[in-house]
Amino acid sequence: MKIRNTKEAQICAEYTSAAYDKDPESLWNKLEEGYRKALGLELNYFRRSLFDCTFDAYPVAAGCLHEIERVIQCLRKAEEEIKPCEKKLYQLNELPASWGKWRNLQATIFKPDQPEDLIATIKARESTINRDQ
Repeated sequence: MKIRNTKEAQICAEYTSAAYDKDPESLWNKLEEGYRKALGLELNYFRRSLFDCTFDAYPVAAGCLHEIERVIQCLRKAEEEIKPCEKKLYQLNELPASWGKWRNLQATIFKPDQPEDLIATIKARESTINRDQ
């Protein structure tokens, strides 16, 4: 009952079955299923968001990397798994053009094994650039 009370009236009407009063977990599961379905409809939006996220839109690399992780979490909730190699692609994609040579070295020669390794490398590179300026 409390879960339904937190929803708007038109949404609440979908969940008025007395069975939910006896088994609130089934109501919770139904709501979660609806949430996953709604996220599933937005998969293309989330995928595009990963490519639209750019380093230039954030004052520091960590902001952009955090946004990439946030979008990937949304995709996971929609049961869309992003593989580590894809995650590294998105992380490298967001780097500015001035990092082109460095990005190419990371992608072709150094090839960090895990996205977390690449995150540390990006942050270290950014620190070096900021220090040199």
